[in-house]
Amino acid sequence: MTGTQVILLGGGGHAQSLLAVLPEAGGRVIGYVDQAPTGLDAPYLGTDAAVLASGLAATAGCCVAVGLDVPLRRTLHERFRAAGFSFPAFAHPRAFVAATARLAAGTVLYPGVFLGTGVVLEENVHVCAGSVIEHGARLGAHTYVAPMAAVAGNVRLGPACLVGISATIRDGLSVAEATTVGAAALLAHSVSEPGGVYVGVPARRREAQGRLGGPGETHAR
Repeated sequence: MTGTQVILLGGGGHAQSLLAVLPEAGGRVIGYVDQAPTGLDAPYLGTDAAVLASGLAATAGCCVAVGLDVPLRRTLHERFRAAGFSFPAFAHPRAFVAATARLAAGTVLYPGVFLGTGVVLEENVHVCAGSVIEHGARLGAHTYVAPMAAVAGNVRLGPACLVGISATIRDGLSVAEATTVGAAALLAHSVSEPGGVYVGVPARRREAQGRLGGPGETHAR
């Protein structure tokens, strides 16, 4: 079996999806990392500490297999990158990627994704099935876009944002770091204060009450 060898950083729900997507995008999953075995249908390689000390960085890359917990996505990416692990980018063959779009290390595109002209995805951005990122948009590092979301043209998302299932962000907006746009919300104004949670149509800020954007994951972290 050929393909880029990759270790999943996490063993929960998002990891299950990646097990299906990565082999069709040129990846070969050799195992996963978590605090304990989770029952994922892949070899358990051990804890973070065990794998960081294993020497696998010489032969395998990593893919962050955590979705909605964006702070953890960032932590895992930075921890393993600092130890010398690479983070290949993967685009499923049924994703459309415009010739002028740019994908940084660690990005993953699921089936049915559309990336328009001039789109930039920074490090460790995952865009899930059926989502649309239109022309000129830029998504900051570690951002997670859940299925069927729409990010309109020339939007600027700061690092570590979460865009929920079926959420929409209108064209030309700037959105601060660590903003959450909840499931099915319509964000129609720019956001300058980081860390806010926006829900509803039109979206309004509310206090965070757990993660928004889809079903909870089962990873043991």
